[in-house]
Amino acid sequence: MTRWVLAWEMGHGLGHLAGLMAVARQALLHGIEPVIVASAALPERITLPPGTRFLLAPAWSPGAQPLPGTSSMTELLFEQGFGQAQLLAARVRYWRDLIEMVAPSALIADHAPAALLTAHALGIPVVQLGTGFAVPPTDGVSALPSFRDWEPPNGVRMAQAESVVTLALAEASALTGLPLAASVAALYNAPAVIRSVPLLDHYPPKLRRETPAYCGPLELASSANDTSIPAWPGAASPQHPRILAYLKAAHPLTLPLLNALAQQRTSVLVYVEGAQGIGNPHAHIHIQSTPLPFKALLHGTRTQPGATLAIHQGGIGASSQALLAGVPQLLLPDMAEAFITARTLVREGVAELLRPEASRETVQATLAQMIDGDRYRARAIEVAADNAAFAGDNEAMLWQQLSGLLANAE
Repeated sequence: MTRWVLAWEMGHGLGHLAGLMAVARQALLHGIEPVIVASAALPERITLPPGTRFLLAPAWSPGAQPLPGTSSMTELLFEQGFGQAQLLAARVRYWRDLIEMVAPSALIADHAPAALLTAHALGIPVVQLGTGFAVPPTDGVSALPSFRDWEPPNGVRMAQAESVVTLALAEASALTGLPLAASVAALYNAPAVIRSVPLLDHYPPKLRRETPAYCGPLELASSANDTSIPAWPGAASPQHPRILAYLKAAHPLTLPLLNALAQQRTSVLVYVEGAQGIGNPHAHIHIQSTPLPFKALLHGTRTQPGATLAIHQGGIGASSQALLAGVPQLLLPDMAEAFITARTLVREGVAELLRPEASRETVQATLAQMIDGDRYRARAIEVAADNAAFAGDNEAMLWQQLSGLLANAE
C-alpha cells in the first residue's frame, strides 16, 4: 500500500495536528496509508481516522540562549538547536531511519524542518503544509527575510544566525553522509500549501517569488453535529451578544478578561487551556477546560445562533475561522506569529488586540467597544464575503493542491 509520512516537529497548538488529520482523511479516501509522526504526544481526546498510524518523534528543545525579538525563521531554527551540528545530525539520522523503514512515497511537513531536510536529501517528494509563518518565502539562495514588519530587524544577529546554521548544516551533512541542503533558504525551497487565507499570510506578497497555494483553515474533526454543541448560557436570544472565547490559563489577561466579561450582559462560552477545576461563577458564563467546537459555535446551527464576538490568542486557525464566519475578534497575541495575524485583522477593521501588559481599565474598555461595535460587525461581514472561496470544502481543495504539487515533484 502507498504510504505518506505526515510530519510535525515545531510549534504549539492543535492547528498543526488539524492540518495533518485533514491530509490523513483525504489520503485514506484515495487509498494511501497516512503515518503521522509528531514531536508531541497525541491528546487523549483526539481520535485518529481509522487506518492512520501515529509515531512519536524526538522534540526540538532550545539548544542555545533564546533571543528576544527573533526576526527570521533562521533565527528561530538557531534557537531550537539547528546551529548544533551533532544535535542536527542526530535528528537527521532519526528521520532517515524512519523514512527507510516506512518507505513513503511522499512526505508532508507541517513546521517539520528536520524531516523536510532529510526527505530532500533522500530524494523523497515533499510538500510543506502550514501557516504562512512556517512557510517562509525563499528563492533557494538568499537569506530568509524578517517577519517583524513593525520594526527594523537586527541585521547583525540575523547574519550571525545564518552563518552558524549554514555551518551546522555542512557539518551535519558530513556526519550523516547525506547531501543535506546547504542553507536554510535551500531547505525551505519546496512546494507548499498554506492552511489559511491569503489575507492572513504572515509575509507580504512582494516577498514571495511565486504565489503559494492556499487551502483555507482546516479542522481536527471533519464535522460537528448539533448534539455536540453546547447551548449559550443565560438568555441567549438572537439579539443578545454571544461571546466565544479561547483563553490560556497562564496568559496575564485571562483573569482580567473573565472579570470584565462578568460585568457585561452577554452570553459567554469559554475554553481555558491549562485550567483544571475552574468554576462558573456567573449564570451567563460557562467555562470549561476542554475545547469547544469553535467553527460550529461561530456559525451557529439550526437550533441556536452563532457567536457575535470571538476572543482568542490570534492563532491562524481561530483567526481564519472567525474571519470566514464574519465575526469580529478581540485578540490576545503572546507570540510573534499571532501578533502579525492580529495586526492584519486590526488593519482590516475586524478586530482589536490587547497586549499582555494592558491595564484592567483598557481590557474593560476594549471589550465594551467590541461588544457594542456595529462597525466591526459590518466590516467583518464584508471581509467574509471577500474570502468566500475558502468557506467550503477546504479538505477537498487541500487534496487537489497536494496532488498537483506532488505530481509536479515526481
